[in-house]
Amino acid sequence: MMRRFVKLIAVGWVLLVMTTGCWDLKDIQDISYASGIGFDFVDGKYVAYVQMLDFSTIAKVEGGGRSLSEKTSIWVGEGRGDTLLEAIGDLYRSSPLRIFYGQLDVIIVHDNIIRNDKVWIVHDLLKRYYEFRYTPWVFGTKKDIRELFSITPMFNMAQTATKLHKPNDSYEQFSEIEPKTVRQIVADYREPGLTAMLPSLTVSDSNWYSGTKPHTEMSIDGIYVFDRQQFLGWLSSDELPGIQWINPKTNRHYLLLKSEGELQVSFFYESPKITISHRIVGGKPKYTYKVELEGYISELIKEMPEEVMIQRSEEQIEKEIRATFEAGLKHQADLLGLRNELYRKNNREWKELQRKGLLYLTEDSLEKIEVKVHLNHSGMFKMKGMNKLK
Repeated sequence: MMRRFVKLIAVGWVLLVMTTGCWDLKDIQDISYASGIGFDFVDGKYVAYVQMLDFSTIAKVEGGGRSLSEKTSIWVGEGRGDTLLEAIGDLYRSSPLRIFYGQLDVIIVHDNIIRNDKVWIVHDLLKRYYEFRYTPWVFGTKKDIRELFSITPMFNMAQTATKLHKPNDSYEQFSEIEPKTVRQIVADYREPGLTAMLPSLTVSDSNWYSGTKPHTEMSIDGIYVFDRQQFLGWLSSDELPGIQWINPKTNRHYLLLKSEGELQVSFFYESPKITISHRIVGGKPKYTYKVELEGYISELIKEMPEEVMIQRSEEQIEKEIRATFEAGLKHQADLLGLRNELYRKNNREWKELQRKGLLYLTEDSLEKIEVKVHLNHSGMFKMKGMNKLK
């Protein structure tokens, strides 16, 4: 009898603990979920923006319950203060619900923050929040952050279906400037001899239309570069014609061969394999940059022997890589990661050159660029008289 009584008491305690352990939890509708956060610096004041996640619209989209006539609901909060913390506090002051950052997947830092050397103040602030992770995408911009956060996605999809929240989708199809996460930027920023490249966003209404009405979309228009924990400058995508050939993560990108302005052949090249080597000449390092790519013919307008296609492709890619290297030199930025190769493979020499102040790059630091391309899947384009690859 006593054993049975003891067992009943134990079961009762277990049930009591199970039914009283979650009284302090909040329902999902009682919390505001931040999907994006942005920071600006205007007239001596910090400005903080928060884009809120609307779970009701996401549920409708995924469940097929929303008609095309319904507009995506986007909410953006704005706070101002003498410090970043005060700007965020200004947001809290007017927020009807607690803001939760566990769903945050994008951070935008305005050009004003970057050029005033305050970008790492943002990082120092965010890392104090236990909810913050290093996985969100991060962008710089010269545009109004509120405008970026307010852009509605195509097809009235959920607000997370934009380049802000899913930049990799379009990058895998057309690789140019790689989107970066906070983890990648912080790692590059701290790595000796490595230039951190923060992609920048702009807006355009000249590419997409809903009927005859222009639809505003976002695109990556350049990079902010940092080296030795200092901001060096901004480069537009037009200044970086070879940015895709110097990134091993490039999935695919086109190359056009033209003559007198007329297109002759177009290719898609993918998956660059990069090797960097160096030698010391006159006390200074000289680098050789090797790139190997595989690709296929996309369009064949004019008959051309394959060995000529390969030669011209290699020459053009080499030219684009060198132009990108020289664009970086204007800002003392090592976009090809040459100095990092020396740091990793010959650290003793790196330290000695650093002590002597001889690590800086010049045009003749890049001694040679070697490009090797392999054409695949070109059989359907082979024409009578074309030479086969040997």
